[in-house]
Amino acid sequence: MRAPVLMAYGMKDWRVPPKHGRILKRALDRNDIPNKLIIKANEGHGFRNENNIFEFYREVDAFLEQHMK
Repeated sequence: MRAPVLMAYGMKDWRVPPKHGRILKRALDRNDIPNKLIIKANEGHGFRNENNIFEFYREVDAFLEQHMK
């Protein structure tokens, strides 16, 4: 894997636990692969809170702006 990776997790997600994101982030960091991990305490599998959704898309926009040049 060489492409930058953006990950988003909810702390209440029982399908894909946030610890999986933390493990992946450590592996990406060890291999100098650009990445960003977003974890929201009040979300499950998929963001539902309107503020979190807007914040997520702002993060996506910034991430793409940085890495799609």
